[in-house]
Amino acid sequence: MTDRSRRRVLAGGLALGLVGGAARGEEPLTTTPALELGPFYPVLRPTDTDADLTRIAGRSGRAKGEVIQVMGRMVDQRGRPIVGGKVEIWQCNAAGRYAHPSDTHTAPLDPDFQGFANLTTDSNGEFRITTIKPAPYPAGPGWMRAPHIHMDATGKAARSTFQMMFDDPLLAQDRVVTPLSPADLAMTLARPLERGADGVARFGWTMLMLEG
Repeated sequence: MTDRSRRRVLAGGLALGLVGGAARGEEPLTTTPALELGPFYPVLRPTDTDADLTRIAGRSGRAKGEVIQVMGRMVDQRGRPIVGGKVEIWQCNAAGRYAHPSDTHTAPLDPDFQGFANLTTDSNGEFRITTIKPAPYPAGPGWMRAPHIHMDATGKAARSTFQMMFDDPLLAQDRVVTPLSPADLAMTLARPLERGADGVARFGWTMLMLEG
């Protein structure tokens, strides 16, 4: 089994465990590993912060890149949905550039990419976004960040920062995630879901929060 296949098996097992473990009342589930906020947390937030990051209110264009959808879920250590949780989401564009004054990457900005969302989980603890699959980008001499989306999540009693990673060969040298164990890395990975009738790639991701 390849490393990539092993990560997919681990991620799939986590998704099944959320349902089975919570139903059987087993020991609390392991929380999703918190990762650094990163240097590009938005300092100037866009006025448009809805769930569609591919369009900006008042503009007719659409962001460049591969459009994807992410179906997220916020749960506690018993697998119970966290209703009314707050999730801030930000990411680079399809060229690997953040709309942030400290990002010195020479890739172009995309004037049609929102790059940030501020959402609330529904009655099932769920949220979803339409966005662009982020590109890798240089993070320093000799290494690259693998594609990822940042999330700052606030539940009823806890706040954590996460990075939802996409399965990519660059994970092996991304210094943000290389310290993680294989099991912890698997918990950060977006799970590929069946494409919709519109052909858009869909991903699932669950954040397990420590809620007391």
